Amino acid sequence: MAARLLYRSLSPQLQLGIRRALGRTKPWDPGEPGTPPQCGPGMHAAPPDFVGVGVQKAGTSRWYSLLARHPDIHNAPAHKERHFFKDFWREPFTDASVRDYASWFPRPEGRLCGEWTPVYIIQPWAPPLLKRAAPDTRILVLLRDPVERLRSGLAHLAARSWIVDHRRAMEQFSIGLYAPQLERLFESFPREQVLVQTMERCNVDAPGELRRTHLFLGLEPHPPPTEPLERRFHGSRQPKIELPPAMLDAITDAYRQDARHLDSLGLDLDFDLWPTVRP
Repeated sequence: MAARLLYRSLSPQLQLGIRRALGRTKPWDPGEPGTPPQCGPGMHAAPPDFVGVGVQKAGTSRWYSLLARHPDIHNAPAHKERHFFKDFWREPFTDASVRDYASWFPRPEGRLCGEWTPVYIIQPWAPPLLKRAAPDTRILVLLRDPVERLRSGLAHLAARSWIVDHRRAMEQFSIGLYAPQLERLFESFPREQVLVQTMERCNVDAPGELRRTHLFLGLEPHPPPTEPLERRFHGSRQPKIELPPAMLDAITDAYRQDARHLDSLGLDLDFDLWPTVRP
């Protein structure tokens, strides 16, 4: 525990140096392509059948873990977050890149395979590259009340002793402006290829929302037998970040305007579950 606290007190650059020295780098670390899983006997590698693209701090890890328990989904430790497209804002994306991406998804015949990297939706270059690499993939998006998502994102940074400066605060704020991100996503993928859900609805009706996801992926609905679906997303265990009242009012107003824009997209979202920004 003491070593973990000491590690978290270090700067991100020092943390990255330690991970590299220990051979424990993460997919999101810059310049770390990693090594794809082995494609064993009876398996084949192909573009992913589904890709979750957003959003951070909206329960994507829990939802992916529930999906991965379906008997017709092949899961591997490397699959939750690949961050494959992170460096292609400055590097050429080639046919070899397309093949490299597919190599991360070996699976047995007849089973689905996918990943969920929640920053793809905020990287303007990622959706068109994903379309090129996996044109038929099904796209999953989980949203969350943007005010609560912002608080959770800031708490996540603070818990890791990152300096929450103006740039990082604005990055966290912009993640909650969902409408323009989804419009950009729809420029690459038709709406019938995209399923947008909310963390709050998944809390209220986990079995029903999981069934929606399974059917969207062409799977027979199959509740995981080892965990009650009634268990709620626990959210962040870090202390909640309290924002100054004037700042909170301004942020809430901006998010409320975005919620009106989001409502106009006709995605059938239940904004009653987002009372702070309900249009």
